[in-house]
Amino acid sequence: MIPSPPSPALTTFLTALDRVEAILDQERDALKSLSGGALKALSDRKARSLLEISRAARSLGEKDRPGIQTRLERLRGKLDQNRSALLLHLDAAREIAALASRAIEEAESDGTYGAGLARRSGR
Repeated sequence: MIPSPPSPALTTFLTALDRVEAILDQERDALKSLSGGALKALSDRKARSLLEISRAARSLGEKDRPGIQTRLERLRGKLDQNRSALLLHLDAAREIAALASRAIEEAESDGTYGAGLARRSGR
């Protein structure tokens, strides 16, 4: 028996999945190269594509659902990979912020201000 061609709703859904997967691959590459401008543009494109997937999913019929499970699992895997990369960058930014904060605190408490105040007050 020849399988029936995919429904238009399934074709739309799968096309949207293809698009967001390509964006996720580009995002992961941008994360690796630390390209901030590219990340912003990719984040915007990803949001639009995920909205497209959400809308397309509403039109899927029951007969379309069995064929998309593998694709959704692959999408989840890519999202998880990018989340992990983003968390690494976020952790690094937190560490840098903590180092900068400590350096500022140390600079403010190195006696520079205290000595001047002590001379003015006659101590």
